[in-house]
Amino acid sequence: MIAPDDHGVPRRFSRLSDVLAYRKQLGNVIRLPDLAGELGVRYDELYRSMRHLGRRPAQHATSNEFTLTRQEADALRGERDRVRALHRRSAKLAEVARQLKLSFTTVPLMAINGDLDLDPETDTSGAKFVTRTSVERCWILRSKRRGCTPTAAVPFGEVVRFTGLGPRAVVDLIRAGVLEEAPGHRGGCEVTASSLTAWLAESRAGHDMARPKR
Repeated sequence: MIAPDDHGVPRRFSRLSDVLAYRKQLGNVIRLPDLAGELGVRYDELYRSMRHLGRRPAQHATSNEFTLTRQEADALRGERDRVRALHRRSAKLAEVARQLKLSFTTVPLMAINGDLDLDPETDTSGAKFVTRTSVERCWILRSKRRGCTPTAAVPFGEVVRFTGLGPRAVVDLIRAGVLEEAPGHRGGCEVTASSLTAWLAESRAGHDMARPKR
C-alpha cells in the first residue's frame, strides 16, 4: 500500500502480518545454493544428486532457484554422506588403473575374475567402484618380492608411490616399528607385506573415526 510517512512523503508499505507470514514461509524452505555451500559441494553436483534421488523440488517464481523442504534437504544430506562413505571405502576403475599401473581395460576384467571386489553402490556418475581393501590386497600381491626370500615384501619405492607418503615418512614408520623392514633384502629396503597390510587397515579405521559426526 502507499501511505504518507511522518513527513507527509508518500511511501510504499507492506502489512506487518503479510511480512511475518512470508518470513515464516521462508523459514520452512532451503535454497539449493545455500545447501550446497553448507555441504561444501558444487551446485551442479548437488543438483545431480537431487535428480539421482528422483526429487523435483519447487522453483522460486521469479528467481527460478530451487527451494527445498527440510525433508528434501535432509535426504540430500544423507545422500552426500553416503557418497562420501563410498569414496572413502572404494575407488573408480580409472583411479585403480593408475594406482596399479594397469590399462583401463584390464581392471574391469580383474573385477570380473574376483581379483578386485566390486562395490554394489555408485555415485551420480554411474561409474563402477571397487573396494580400496581389495586394491591394496591386489597391489601387495603384485608387488611381493619373488625369489628366495621367505618373507613376502614390497619394495620401498612402491610403498612411497602407492601410499602417497614421502620417503622420510615411510622411514619414520619403519623406525617406529609400525612398518617392518623385510630381512635379507638386496639392493634396497623392502617392507613386509603383513606389516603394510596391518598399517593400511589401521589408517582406514583411524580416518573414519576422525570424521565428525553429524
